[in-house]
Amino acid sequence: MPTPRVDITHEPHAREHLFAAMGSPETPPMYVQGGNLAALVTTPAGPRVQAMTSDALRVWMADHVDTFKTTAKGEVRPVLVPGTLCKTLLAPGERLPELRGLVRWPVLRPDGTLLTEPGHDRTTGILYDPMTGLPDVPAAPTPADVQAARDLITGDMLGGFPWVADSDRAQYVAALLSPIMRPYQPGPTPLFAITASAPGSGKSYLAEGVSSLYGGEFMAPGMRTEELRKNITTMYKNASVGGAVVIDNVKEGDKLDSPVLAALLTSDTWSDRAIGTSTQIRVPNDRVWIATGNNVRTGGDMGRRTVWVRIDARCAKPEERAFAVDFHVWLNENKPAVLGALLTLARGWVQAGAPRRDVRLGGYSAWASMMAGLLDWAGIPGFNDDRDKTGENLDEQFEDWSVFLREWRDLYGNAPVKAQQLTGHPILADLIPRTDAGAMSHIKIGFLLRAHRNRYYGGARVERAWDAHRKCWVWMCLEGDEQAPETITEATADEPAPYIPPAAPSAGTRTAPSFAHGPVIRTARPCPNRPRPVRNAPAPRPGTRTPGRRTAARRPMTA
Repeated sequence: MPTPRVDITHEPHAREHLFAAMGSPETPPMYVQGGNLAALVTTPAGPRVQAMTSDALRVWMADHVDTFKTTAKGEVRPVLVPGTLCKTLLAPGERLPELRGLVRWPVLRPDGTLLTEPGHDRTTGILYDPMTGLPDVPAAPTPADVQAARDLITGDMLGGFPWVADSDRAQYVAALLSPIMRPYQPGPTPLFAITASAPGSGKSYLAEGVSSLYGGEFMAPGMRTEELRKNITTMYKNASVGGAVVIDNVKEGDKLDSPVLAALLTSDTWSDRAIGTSTQIRVPNDRVWIATGNNVRTGGDMGRRTVWVRIDARCAKPEERAFAVDFHVWLNENKPAVLGALLTLARGWVQAGAPRRDVRLGGYSAWASMMAGLLDWAGIPGFNDDRDKTGENLDEQFEDWSVFLREWRDLYGNAPVKAQQLTGHPILADLIPRTDAGAMSHIKIGFLLRAHRNRYYGGARVERAWDAHRKCWVWMCLEGDEQAPETITEATADEPAPYIPPAAPSAGTRTAPSFAHGPVIRTARPCPNRPRPVRNAPAPRPGTRTPGRRTAARRPMTA
């Protein structure tokens, strides 16, 4: 194929000719991703989309386009494209096709048809580069085809896993279907938390099941906020293809509570500054995020952004269980068949009218309603059926606040209390949900209660009001339709007395009985007008003056 030739003697005129060469079938394809110029490059790990810089574009031009200049005498001299001209080519606008994503498996288009033709699809903006042979998918799946596909997934592939309930198996199948259904139902997907009661139950097998079908990256757990943000940016920049990101083996006892991850899970795109540069990258958030661990728990906003997949082997040594076939070997041998079964369910569901079941799941409601309808139609029941119970049991923040508010309600009802009464109570002080390891003061709990106002935990919520009688803010634990007044103008008869813990008696004290408030502690104090005796003090020298009651450290006077 001939190499395009472009005369760049007059750079303003040459710019359009270079754009034409970049979009020519005679050169490797170039795309626009997020408004920036991008190219498809091949690496040992597979193809990826590379954002072009002026230097990288100059090298690309030198490899694929013959550029030259014509002198005043008509001589033709080959030259490289100047760097200043390359910078003007980094924003091609609509001159090149838009690239919205790179996939290596067939996907369902928004119109319900399957994308099975390799190459760039201008309708969806997706570049399909298959990594395995195309699976066999019936053009019009029959009930027998759907049953065979369901049996392959739930029986041959997942039959050996000890699911806690049908909902856990259905939610894992939703994770398998999500990369295929994403173009059909755009938007982010929740975190799939695969948790077990003991090591060796099969959590990593399930995570590798998704990453083996679609490709993926593994990420270490326990990163700090800034480190996690940098790792996400690097992963999206350097590994722009892959269906899953796995946070493997969350430490037992730790909880998933990251504001960076919570923000990512609700965003269609990920935007951040590339490390070591001032370049802002913006890429589609098109991955399925998975976390695995033993007794995984969530905190903060992660609870409502998580779909749970639970397994429980119910034995002392789950790793010693015997299976008919090895999961890794079976999946590697049957990868096209599994992918074909998932595509069969998706195509059959669309041809059946794409029935949905209304599921309220925050920002994921459209995705959850689609998955619930698809799985119900395919005969895989249970999706989202026990979310309320599971979420309360596995969300650490919800559980801690529910216990705290329930005990608060039992002690004080809906009566207004001050923050000091909560921190000073021997029972409530131990139940206050902690955000750090420091001591909980009444100022800290005031900020904590303010951050959780009107948020329901187990049917109870916290509200505050201004107490004009005590000149301070007071707090109330309310249930149901109970409402807090804006201002409390007078003391109420049922106002709870503050709890004051008795102090331990010290040396030199005596106690006297009291019928109202228990023992009253009185301390024997020395008279303030009398000088305190000094033990083992040396005798005063002759002619010195003894210190008086007001001059305890007066300079001695000599005769």
